[in-house]
Amino acid sequence: MKWLKYFVLTLFHPVDTFYLIKKNRKKISKLAILAVLAAAIAMKILYVYTVNFTMSTTSVADANAVIEIGVIVVPILLWAIASYAVMTICGGESTIGETIAISIYSLAPYIVCTPVMIAISHIFSISELAFFTGMNIAIIAWVVVLLFVGFMQSNGLKFSHALGFTLLSVVAMALIAVTILLAFGLGAQIVKFVQELAAEIKFFMR
Repeated sequence: MKWLKYFVLTLFHPVDTFYLIKKNRKKISKLAILAVLAAAIAMKILYVYTVNFTMSTTSVADANAVIEIGVIVVPILLWAIASYAVMTICGGESTIGETIAISIYSLAPYIVCTPVMIAISHIFSISELAFFTGMNIAIIAWVVVLLFVGFMQSNGLKFSHALGFTLLSVVAMALIAVTILLAFGLGAQIVKFVQELAAEIKFFMR
């Protein structure tokens, strides 16, 4: 239950919450972490399919649930892996479990504010689209700030050091993403080559 309580505390006392997560990192509840991540995914899907179409940048007809889930999961996991890798090399204090937990708990503002944004979208008119978009950007900025604060707190860093290591982590995220894309691209080419080779062999075996 305390791990779900941390979810609420993240909104109001993030520094204290991240300290508590660090203090209890050997007892991190995987179920609670998965529950928070599942809530974030559910809010993303709910937003795409229920927000007022005049305020949405994605058409319901063109929406892809897998891609929408990836929009939530991929950046968070990339950040957790990249930041942990960078800090492991640079003598950081956080564990991978702690890093993932803090990263996912940082989604708390998105989870709480999304239903509010959905409701507001059905009240606002098209003339207030810029203000609505600004509110969405503010929520994302809140999440990013929490990620930074959690990164700084979990590794015991000063602000200037945390800023530098954050930039390194962002670069690491880009490198990981590029590597994965290249691996998938190469894999697809290999599969295509094998299929074409098999087709040629089958043709000549007739």
